[in-house]
Amino acid sequence: MKQALRFVPRVRAPLLVLHGTNDRTAPVVSGRRIHALAASDVKELVEMKNSRHVLTYDIEADDVCRRVVTFFERFAAPA
Repeated sequence: MKQALRFVPRVRAPLLVLHGTNDRTAPVVSGRRIHALAASDVKELVEMKNSRHVLTYDIEADDVCRRVVTFFERFAAPA
């Protein structure tokens, strides 16, 4: 995490940070720190209240997928 945080201030692309509040691998403050440090003008932080570390396999997986798709659709070029 220390190594990754050195590069987060260089992130200027749109950023979506999703973090499970019940994560026992990475503390929730990690997601908050990434969100705060990123230089992006467009960034969102979503704390998933019922999920742990692997959001795509947890109880809120459907919501996680919807949020990711919606976020990317905002920036995708029209087909």
